[in-house]
Amino acid sequence: MKHRIVKDLMTPADLVVSVRPDTPYKAVAELLSAHAISGVPVVGPTGRVIGVVTESDLLAKEIRAGGPVPGRMNLRRDAPADGTKARALTAMDLMTAPAVTAAPRDGAATAAARMEQRGIRRMPVVDEEGRLLGIVSRRDLLRPYLRRDEEVRADVHALLGDQFGYVPECWTVGVEGGVVTLRGELRSRGDLPAIRAAVGRIDGVVSVESETTYAVEGACDD
Repeated sequence: MKHRIVKDLMTPADLVVSVRPDTPYKAVAELLSAHAISGVPVVGPTGRVIGVVTESDLLAKEIRAGGPVPGRMNLRRDAPADGTKARALTAMDLMTAPAVTAAPRDGAATAAARMEQRGIRRMPVVDEEGRLLGIVSRRDLLRPYLRRDEEVRADVHALLGDQFGYVPECWTVGVEGGVVTLRGELRSRGDLPAIRAAVGRIDGVVSVESETTYAVEGACDD
């Protein structure tokens, strides 16, 4: 049974669109448009990710270059107060730094939470030295939920036996649209929270429902 990590889902570095610190503003804009992406990592001479340029960074330059914005509208909370973005000519001047990144062994849920908290759509994946390994996007992190119900059902049965020692005859596992329904006999009430939590971590599981009873001791042991 697979628990997806960022390394399983990311686009590898050799397929990632990136820019150098000296890449001109117009070239960055053209790359975003040509590849239909929302941002690019800025990679230094040693391969380390030193920042990210997004559509928001490009728009910030255009808005600030147009003069004061009427009213109390702000571009975003972390936008610089000075005119740096308005004067930006290269990726180095445009980029947001430090970049919000993921590690290759981060869980998909961890990466998704980080993106949600920071309001970003794509995140560079880096090694311990900060060198670019790939890119993971929100769409990539949704991929585990595209698994077929039959695959999820097989993983649930395997987990019940391998991790909890229950025999298949004691359980009926239903899966529809990623919603798992467990019907079976438990050795003790204490098993249920652990089983629900473990099943919920299986890739493709949207939620877990249970209709359980309590068996005679030993009846459902593997």
